[in-house]
Amino acid sequence: MLKQFRIPVERYVYEFPAGLMDKKGESEIKVAERELFEETGLKIKKAVSKTPFGYTSPGMTDESICYVVAEVEGEITNKNCGLLEDIEILCLNRQEALRLIKEEQKGFDIKCWLWLSWFVSDVGDVKNI
Repeated sequence: MLKQFRIPVERYVYEFPAGLMDKKGESEIKVAERELFEETGLKIKKAVSKTPFGYTSPGMTDESICYVVAEVEGEITNKNCGLLEDIEILCLNRQEALRLIKEEQKGFDIKCWLWLSWFVSDVGDVKNI
């Protein structure tokens, strides 16, 4: 996951690597591969699963998202980030994730917080999605 400075909220926010589809018809896996590499230096070894598209705020916007869960490989680096991106890359185990969601009262992308809450729970196993 990432800790990234976000100008609209004037603070660092914990979130997952994410991005927009650059081309019409681009697959979710291709977007995930591109964004993961740009923001973390990691490559997708094997896509394990993906969620269906869902709307983030259907009363306000038509923005939709999906998650790709994958096995990854490579060395973590932020050297591929854009010049204006202020990103810290984090790899957390369950104990570290639990500490983070308990200590940080602000600064989460809510989608990331929900996934972390599930991850630290007894049922948090990516093979179950």
